[in-house]
Amino acid sequence: MPLRLYLLISITLITACSTVTLAPTAGVEGEPSVREHRPFYLFGWMGDNQVSIDHACPAEDVQQIQAYRSFSDGALTLLSLGLYAPLTLDTWCAHSTAEIQP
Repeated sequence: MPLRLYLLISITLITACSTVTLAPTAGVEGEPSVREHRPFYLFGWMGDNQVSIDHACPAEDVQQIQAYRSFSDGALTLLSLGLYAPLTLDTWCAHSTAEIQP
């Protein structure tokens, strides 16, 4: 029984969602202007962790950036045993009418 409990807790922790939000003012609601899926490896220790706001909002100010690990990102991390650990990055641009990027 302890082994099953340990496995259940491990799976829950690995696939748990987490979010980091950066916004100069109060949070923005609605759909993001740009959505990127960033690849990371070895439980997130390796990968490009720099965000270029000029790329996301070339002619507009950035209102908010949110990096999070969704359930599907956690599931992929679990299935790959931590070798692949994707992260989703959403960016809201000021006065943007852009579509969400796949």
